[in-house]
Amino acid sequence: MQRNIKKAVLSLMLAGLVLVQELPVYAQTQWYDDSDIVRADISYEDMEYVGYDPAYAYTLIEEMRTLSQEPGNEEQINTNYDLMGMELDKMYTQQALNQIRYYRDVNNEEYASIDTELQQIYRDVVDQFLQVVRDVLCTEYRESFGAHIGDEEMVEDYLDYEDMTEELQALLDEENALEQQYDQASMAEYTVTIKGQKWTEASYNEAIEELTWREMLAISTALDRAKNEAICPIFLDLVKNRNARAQIYGYDNYAEYAYTDLYNRDYTIEEIKSVYAAVKEYIVPVLAEVEEHVFAGNLDELLYMDHLTEDYVIDVVGQHMGDIDPALAEVYQYMVDHHLYDIDYDPNKMNVGYTTTLYEYQEPFIFNTPDYSYYDLETMIHEFGHYNEAFHAGTTLITDVTNMDVAEIHSQGLELLYLEYADDVYGEGLGDTARQMVLYQMLYSVIDGCLYDEFQNAVFAADHEMTEEEVNQLFRRLSEEYGYVYYDTEDEAYDWVDVPHTFSSPMYYVSYGTSALAALDIWTIAMEDRQAGIDKYMELTTYGLTTTYCELLEKCGLKSIFEEGTIQEIAQAVADYSSDLAAGEESGRDESFGGYDEDEAFNNSMWERFGNELTSDDIFGTSGLDMIEDFVEMHTYVMLGAELLTAVTILIIIGVLSSKEKKK
Repeated sequence: MQRNIKKAVLSLMLAGLVLVQELPVYAQTQWYDDSDIVRADISYEDMEYVGYDPAYAYTLIEEMRTLSQEPGNEEQINTNYDLMGMELDKMYTQQALNQIRYYRDVNNEEYASIDTELQQIYRDVVDQFLQVVRDVLCTEYRESFGAHIGDEEMVEDYLDYEDMTEELQALLDEENALEQQYDQASMAEYTVTIKGQKWTEASYNEAIEELTWREMLAISTALDRAKNEAICPIFLDLVKNRNARAQIYGYDNYAEYAYTDLYNRDYTIEEIKSVYAAVKEYIVPVLAEVEEHVFAGNLDELLYMDHLTEDYVIDVVGQHMGDIDPALAEVYQYMVDHHLYDIDYDPNKMNVGYTTTLYEYQEPFIFNTPDYSYYDLETMIHEFGHYNEAFHAGTTLITDVTNMDVAEIHSQGLELLYLEYADDVYGEGLGDTARQMVLYQMLYSVIDGCLYDEFQNAVFAADHEMTEEEVNQLFRRLSEEYGYVYYDTEDEAYDWVDVPHTFSSPMYYVSYGTSALAALDIWTIAMEDRQAGIDKYMELTTYGLTTTYCELLEKCGLKSIFEEGTIQEIAQAVADYSSDLAAGEESGRDESFGGYDEDEAFNNSMWERFGNELTSDDIFGTSGLDMIEDFVEMHTYVMLGAELLTAVTILIIIGVLSSKEKKK
């Protein structure tokens, strides 16, 4: 496994902690041995952001340098190194605590300012620390100090460290400022004027039931375009910034740097291209099949679940954790007892879901912004997969090397195992629709993981600085290759700016795809033998995140996604299960959206409402009219009414999927 201290540690850019009296909290089960982990055993309510003063860290660093110039100071040098590790954990935890409150109130200028200040302090302290460790290793203490560090590869990385330059410091500061600009721009309200009437996202959502299909399309496209015009320039500045940093590190572009060093991948950009092709050929068609089954179920009840309070979500998800394995139930109960989550609603919260580790406390924390749909339940299951991994990791900031392709198997694998309990988790009569929807989203993760990776690869590797128009056209073209369908006549796509990973952690997104394929492989095992699938998942979680993706698949006996036929087999297994599930459903369709072929009054009312729009040309022009006429020739008036309603539903689902992206 490759560790690069300069790049991996500095890329975290998070900070700090409050000193507490630690109590040992041990957990030893069939799968995990946490006897060496010292947990603070403290609830989130008792944690407090108090800031961070780096004076003690600088003192420790200077002492290490002074001690290394005289013989006989092995013990004190080693002690100072350990104390510095604790200081880095404190900084990270303070940064994380401030980030939680910043995400709760994303427009709070004080919290944003503190975040910037802590990152600047953190980078300087880390730079000074890495310099002194490198310099001590170059003295007579090389053998004793290296033995204390205990990892020869890490020692070599320390020795390779190059001092932070003013140029690199400036680029990191600029990157942080641009990311904050994105946070605020993504939460801003945008206003557009359509035929003399002003629209915002809020007014559009309020009026959507009264709007015609073409009005909806015109307004939503205009709102997406306005948001894109504000955010795309930020993206282009980030691309320029990150490519400049990658070149300092010795890479041609940021995509190459991220694959090699930042995400510790053991596959290359060239190798992943075969996955792109297989996903387009095999996964995209299956997604369309599963989508049909989703629309035939009780979809509206999944999308609108007003009863999903914080307590309800915590309780209903926790009910079956022990059915998978008692070790998971034990960790879940610890999380609940210490309230290590923030999943309630607040209008000022950033629209994200993630899990972070408060290193000094050795306690993970889950953050999510709910939208009162099935997704709140699914996100809780997903994030607890991350939580369980972090709980057992026992790493410090220095020793924590994360492979994101592996990390997402922990979360997505748990989501798929939870399909067994969908009737209880999602509610009576909703289980089969929820199963279809989770599979739909798993395939969606594979497709979007590859789409956004191919998109970002192309932008970072472009032979010129792309324009906003070129970027939007690129995404439109690639997304259509991955099965996206657009109902407008433009050649650009705008809503890719809604995915925060593109701005905060580019080249991350493919991890959702690679991990989902591995998770689906585990799920296929569980379909044949439930306990065998659970055991395979639990075995995988014992490896943590220090094992690389291909290495982990081999160790656990899972199929390689880079071998011909693997993705096709997984796609076929999902297609068969989804079809069998649909055939076995008693209702066969959601009556609130279905029954089109039997309800003549409904069909007539739909055509009366939309017929005039489909034969006018005041919005789309001649090309739009031709498109609609071709459509009418292919379908009866009855099915046209159904398709229009389905299209509206697609917009709702895509909004749910794209606006609630998960990140760790």
